[in-house]
Amino acid sequence: MGVWIWLNGGGNNQQQQTQASAASENCIRVHHLSPNVIPHYLRNSIGSENFPYYLQIIAQSKCSEDRFLTLRFEGSENVVLQDPPQLRNLTVRKGETVTRTFNPRFDWASVNEPPDSITFHWSVEDEQRTKVAADSIRVEIVPPLTVAWDLQKPMAPKQRTAVEREFLLASLKAWIMKPPQKVVSVARTCRMTLPSKVILEREAAIRACYRHLFTGDRAVSVSESPIEFPAGVRQRIRPHVNLLDDRENKASSLEAAMLFVAVMDADRKEGIEHQLVLIVAPVHGSPARDRKTAFIAWRDAGGPWHAIDLRMANAQTFEENLDSATRTVVALSDSDPEISKSVNGKGVFYSHDGKYAAINFAKVPTEYQIGALP
Repeated sequence: MGVWIWLNGGGNNQQQQTQASAASENCIRVHHLSPNVIPHYLRNSIGSENFPYYLQIIAQSKCSEDRFLTLRFEGSENVVLQDPPQLRNLTVRKGETVTRTFNPRFDWASVNEPPDSITFHWSVEDEQRTKVAADSIRVEIVPPLTVAWDLQKPMAPKQRTAVEREFLLASLKAWIMKPPQKVVSVARTCRMTLPSKVILEREAAIRACYRHLFTGDRAVSVSESPIEFPAGVRQRIRPHVNLLDDRENKASSLEAAMLFVAVMDADRKEGIEHQLVLIVAPVHGSPARDRKTAFIAWRDAGGPWHAIDLRMANAQTFEENLDSATRTVVALSDSDPEISKSVNGKGVFYSHDGKYAAINFAKVPTEYQIGALP
């Protein structure tokens, strides 16, 4: 949503302003932008100057003096704003344009279930506390644990543009941050050898946790069916505890891969452990680009890639999987060197044709401000 609002000095009480004040009327133009959709899983990521945000104010000055404005969130629907009303100051220097994002403070605990939408009422006041701009924003809330691959950023009035797909790919990090205690317990169990109590590291830990998670009577059940990625415009990714507790409904290779990363990161030794990279690529030998699988790959500095294919987690031993998946990922990296450059640099990679995607969770850019799942 976008609306331009000229400050016109308010109502009749402005007739008593001084000549200097009157001369400054109509010299500020206020434009506001707000998204039509916010995914629930990004709730803890709100606050980025880039996106996501609830409200962006653009104030353009043609004044001969600085102006001091105040933004107020006055009311809401479906959630409860924190009390007292949140005030934010906005200084607009003469002849300049200022852009600021604002996010209302409200209590998610005030609702039993995430609402389908949230509405906020806001206003802008001038130095005389005269309301000079006001509007409401209504935002659809995408259900929990669901990635909105169609997420759009508000632009000029009645226009939107797709959010950078690298941001959306990087946002998968939310699933592996601050894992629940059950995931931490699994991590500590699978790393510890018996009876020596030696704590395994690096590839020995990867091997042991693979066996712990995906073999035996209590194995996490993983589907061998290829996946689509991204899977439509909205894709639900189940939480790790759900995968650990529900052995009947099979995990996709993507869900299994992210569970594996969460387990390995839950007890990770910084500077010692391998940085694990999620790679989504077409199934080996398949001409169809939408028949994909999720790999977890790692490497020593300057060394070759090693990988496992999570689609085959139940069907192959670690050694069998390591051998076949490594050959596939090495060939992929050789055919497109940008994969290695990106995951070692910015941490996020999409091939130009959308055929491959990769993310190094340890190197997701800090400016994305990805937060853990709510």
